[in-house]
Amino acid sequence: RDLHSFPTRRSSDLRSSYTRLRLALLVGICGGVPRTGSGAEILLGDVIISRIVIQYDFGRQYPDRFVRKETLDDNLTKPNKDIRSLLALLEDVFVKEDLEERTAFFLDKLQEADSQSAARNASRRKRQAKYGYPGAAEDKLFQPNYRHKHHISPTCICKQCHERSDPVCDEALDASCDDLGCDKRFLVSREGLVEKRELEQDNDKAAQAPAIFIGRVASGDMVMKSGEDRDRIAEKEGVIAFEMEGAGIDR
Repeated sequence: RDLHSFPTRRSSDLRSSYTRLRLALLVGICGGVPRTGSGAEILLGDVIISRIVIQYDFGRQYPDRFVRKETLDDNLTKPNKDIRSLLALLEDVFVKEDLEERTAFFLDKLQEADSQSAARNASRRKRQAKYGYPGAAEDKLFQPNYRHKHHISPTCICKQCHERSDPVCDEALDASCDDLGCDKRFLVSREGLVEKRELEQDNDKAAQAPAIFIGRVASGDMVMKSGEDRDRIAEKEGVIAFEMEGAGIDR
């Protein structure tokens, strides 16, 4: 049987069907925090490797506050010895630099093959390349308290949205910043993007080279769409990214 036939199975179920399975990797898209605890910037396209997964929405809801389970053991089990040894190796400065260089190399090869395939099939199926770098201009980080709502002559409830608890219209939730008229003056300035723009102007492929970060990742049942809550949880729990699948895996 094909392993890909069971994309939603828990790892415990996979072990029952594949008794010799030793390692499964959960790979996908997550939302990185703007900066790590040490102050390093995380930009669009960077790679996050979890040292541990924290289920940040698992706890007790009291009338006045939410209290997450106190210890990590109350949430998820720790990675096994082999994975911990691998993570320790990857955190070595020289090993990490080599991994970043090889990641950039294979990303370039993937894009090259994708572009060639798109060119061959463009006339028949109008296929476009899927793995191109969107560019530093698409990496937009607004100030945490800046609301994603209609800003240009709103005729909906967005007009009355001034405080954190004020609602916005449903249309605004799924609209782009360009459609909503979000003010670029509230964008956060980041040194890493300045460097990437300079590399892009020189047509240097290093502009898309991803940095790799290893740390704690927050997992929950909700998509994190609040900058203020993101920063609050990241500071409290020491996490560097948010995602929605890791908490469902048995290790």
